[in-house]
Amino acid sequence: MSERRSAKRLRTLLKGRVRLSYPLSVHECAVRDLSDTGVQIVFKYPVQMPLEIDFEIPAGNMSVRARLAWSDGLKHGLTFTGVSQAVENIAQAFFDAEGEGSSWADEPEIFKEEFRRLASEAIHLFDAQQAETQQVERQRAKAQAVA
Repeated sequence: MSERRSAKRLRTLLKGRVRLSYPLSVHECAVRDLSDTGVQIVFKYPVQMPLEIDFEIPAGNMSVRARLAWSDGLKHGLTFTGVSQAVENIAQAFFDAEGEGSSWADEPEIFKEEFRRLASEAIHLFDAQQAETQQVERQRAKAQAVA
């Protein structure tokens, strides 16, 4: 099977949520793979998914619009179609830090996209640093247990 993903995916054990507008409902799920462009989720029971949904990862302060790419009943592949709230918040903070006195709402979309790209990179760097710190802590705990 050829790889069709445009972004590197990370294996995760995060908890996610799918919000459906019709029928109005919320479904808890496990997030198995996550990338900049999409996610693979797994439910404990089969869920009939519409083409467009709201997807959340509460622990990551992520909320984004997504489109169903594939489904087998329990597992679903989603492609992100919106900007996550975390990226949007950090992009606005970067914009505000420049202090030029202009309003985020008045900025052209092309400039907002550059701030969003920088925000996404900052989040990835932070996540990588956290993962590295956790790995060092695990190795330290393992070494202390052996000693």
